[in-house]
Amino acid sequence: MEKYRHLKEHIFDEDSSRKLSTYADDGKKEDIKAGDFLLHGRIYSLPHVPVPPLFMEHVLYLQQYAVMDMDASFYTHRKNYDSFLILFTLAGCGSLKYRGKDYLLSEGDGFLIDCRDEHSYHTAGGRWEHIVLHFNGRDATFFYQTYFADGSPLFHFANPAHCHTLISEIVDSVCSMKANRDFCTSIRIQTLLAQIWDHRIESAVENETADHIRLLCKYIENHFSEALTLKELAAFCGFHPSYLCRAFKKETGYSPKEYITVLRLEQAKELLYSTSIPAYKVGVLVGIPDETNFTRLFKKYFHETPGEYRNKIR
Repeated sequence: MEKYRHLKEHIFDEDSSRKLSTYADDGKKEDIKAGDFLLHGRIYSLPHVPVPPLFMEHVLYLQQYAVMDMDASFYTHRKNYDSFLILFTLAGCGSLKYRGKDYLLSEGDGFLIDCRDEHSYHTAGGRWEHIVLHFNGRDATFFYQTYFADGSPLFHFANPAHCHTLISEIVDSVCSMKANRDFCTSIRIQTLLAQIWDHRIESAVENETADHIRLLCKYIENHFSEALTLKELAAFCGFHPSYLCRAFKKETGYSPKEYITVLRLEQAKELLYSTSIPAYKVGVLVGIPDETNFTRLFKKYFHETPGEYRNKIR
């Protein structure tokens, strides 16, 4: 079958699963010490492909990949495992316990977790066929904490074949003999993460928070020239200021202050382009009355002063 391309079959019973070994990032074979587990069924795993240390310092890379067809007795429980795990369900059902919450997974469902946190997952029924993809890299923690850490770990693909294709492209890249193999693998892992983000399953609280942030953005767009404070913005949403900062950054990629500054500067560019209003007055009109600060911010974001920008466009 297509999903088993590049993979080697292993059959596990209770005794053989206790003797399972894996490869560390340095390519040395070692016994699994991080946690308790019981493998019972078939695993189609990708042989270890070493990654040059230089690439490990600069890109995302694949640590482990396998298609696991497990029966009712399968489980994994561990923590402090230096890896990030993408698990995707092909058939059957499974269950995840992560950060104090329980999640049920069926066909098309998956999760993304930080394996350094305590977690466990197991078959929820008679059979659970799923893909496990462990990855790591210098920016792995950044990607996870920025985009995934504060919400539900679950995602869902209505067309499971699409997710399977994305994962298969990662495996094909790892197994290629091209000189740019590791770079291409990193790009494809990032593409998979972007697709997972688009297919996340948000909780009711997350949806409500996102609605509040979208409404706040509209308010800011209509009032950006006014003296807006974080306290006032938080009160508008009914959030604590620190929670607003986290939620706003998650939804927009900006802090509230940065978002207001960008809106002001974009409006300043429009006024500099379409009017002859002096630059210092433009700053006042967009809500940055201090001329020195206006010039500093404009140059920080656009790499030229307001005067240089106006001279260039004219």
